[in-house]
Amino acid sequence: PAFRELVNEKNGVLVSFENAQQAGQKMLEMSQLPSAKMESFREQSRTMARFYNWSEIAQRAVDFYSRARKGENKMNGGEGR
Repeated sequence: PAFRELVNEKNGVLVSFENAQQAGQKMLEMSQLPSAKMESFREQSRTMARFYNWSEIAQRAVDFYSRARKGENKMNGGEGR
């Protein structure tokens, strides 16, 4: 996914470094955020990283196909046939 899809107001900010003045200003603003806000950014970033972790993706795929083999899906309420 593109950075714009991953970064939002809950886990950080996007900064264009093509404009050094703007980038510097944004970095200064970020350095002055309360520690609770920075911790929130870190936790949200970790959550996002886990979602895109290849081991997690593989496990979700295995779980999905295991349920499908057993006849479990959302169409029939998760019950086997």
